[in-house]
Amino acid sequence: MGIFFAVLAAILVGFPLFLWWCNRRVATDFEAWLTGHGWALRPQCPVPTPFGFSDQAIGSLACFNGELRPGMPMTLIFGVRSTWQPGIDPQPIATSYLGMYFPPAVKLDDSWLGQ
Repeated sequence: MGIFFAVLAAILVGFPLFLWWCNRRVATDFEAWLTGHGWALRPQCPVPTPFGFSDQAIGSLACFNGELRPGMPMTLIFGVRSTWQPGIDPQPIATSYLGMYFPPAVKLDDSWLGQ
């Protein structure tokens, strides 16, 4: 019986750790891919609350400077929000957000869509 509980405890602890490790690896690989293609990680985002949530509600926020096309700078904004509250929600839910920010110097009128 003791071996059963040891295996059960190893699964209950090991599986969430494995999922966390996989999530971190995917995030690290994606960041390496972005920087390898000319995107630079910003120390802070150009928009204080890019998705309308406070800093406490967004668990992860990363912004990268780059160009949509030559001469058109932009910032990619990635965010993850977790809405799980132990004892209240039956399961954790993480929602991913993606945003694009164009600095004011970039003129976005209808003609840029056709280019």
